Parts: sequence; structure tokens; C-alpha cells
Amino acid sequence: MGQRRPSRVSPGGPDPRHHRP
Repeated sequence: MGQRRPSRVSPGGPDPRHHRP
């Protein structure tokens, strides 16, 4: 499951700033 990353998360890593509220 860890190998599959959601398209929302960048390949560089999880970026919480990418999707702002």
C-alpha cells in the first residue's frame, strides 16, 4: 500500500501547502 501514492501528493513528498483550505 505504501508503494502506491495518491496523485494529490507530489512525488517529492506530502505537501500540505499544495491544497489550502
